[in-house]
Amino acid sequence: LLLGGNPIEGGIPESFVNLTSLWAIDLSFTKLGGPIPDIFDSLPSLTTLFLQASNFSGELPQSLFRHKRLQEVSV
Repeated sequence: LLLGGNPIEGGIPESFVNLTSLWAIDLSFTKLGGPIPDIFDSLPSLTTLFLQASNFSGELPQSLFRHKRLQEVSV
């Protein structure tokens, strides 16, 4: 899911847990914000996560630290 650089707004929907085959999420340089949901246990194929230069707030979810396949992370 490569949406980086697009002027989208809102937050990361909890329904991302249904995207179990997702291997990359790039929401960098967007107007998305709010807390990052604790959904990463439900995304076993995820290897890349880019959230930098957006308006996310709060602490990083614990599932992000437990994820075994993440190779590239930028928040």
